[in-house]
Amino acid sequence: MPSRGDAAAAAAERNGPAVEVGSLVRYRSEEDEDDEVVTVVRPDEADPFRRRISVESPLARALLGRRPGERTTAFTPGGRRYLLVLAVQDRSR
Repeated sequence: MPSRGDAAAAAAERNGPAVEVGSLVRYRSEEDEDDEVVTVVRPDEADPFRRRISVESPLARALLGRRPGERTTAFTPGGRRYLLVLAVQDRSR
């Protein structure tokens, strides 16, 4: 579970950009409390070893449109994952 400080920091950024194709996203998985960073890309640009995930993936579908401070659920082949979006950076500009 995220600490109050993490939640407050994420809430302060709620008006930040929404996740879209090209976004660099930092999120926390609530199951293991690990922060992860991925870039959402077109399917032909996906490279999981470089943390570039296809917009068609379950994780990207769950993150799309979300803003910092928002929670979402990803239904992945490994099961349900509860996520907190921490930061979104538009990499296409």
